[in-house]
Amino acid sequence: MYPDRLAAVREERDGGAVHCHGIGVLLHLCLEDYHRGKWTSVLELSEDGLTQCAESGYSVCTWFSQYAKGLVTATATTHALAEAMINWAAPRGRPLRPARPRTRGPRRR
Repeated sequence: MYPDRLAAVREERDGGAVHCHGIGVLLHLCLEDYHRGKWTSVLELSEDGLTQCAESGYSVCTWFSQYAKGLVTATATTHALAEAMINWAAPRGRPLRPARPRTRGPRRR
């Protein structure tokens, strides 16, 4: 699946035969929505993928949907923990500074 085709696939998604390739396309749609911050859509698409896997017998493809759901769950948990740390630090006069990247780019000569 090419990224420039995702919009067209999203429009054509209703109807059609279900196969493992189609379930793979759902993963690409999930990943696109994840990177755009549309987490509710990711969860809906991943549930759709799990349903299609169950109905069609492609149980080997369920990991696509489980992976997408895991991304949203991990990100939401990380955001909640960060918010709790900020709420704890702010009243104590300890503002949190953004973390510096641990890796550096190539050295310039």
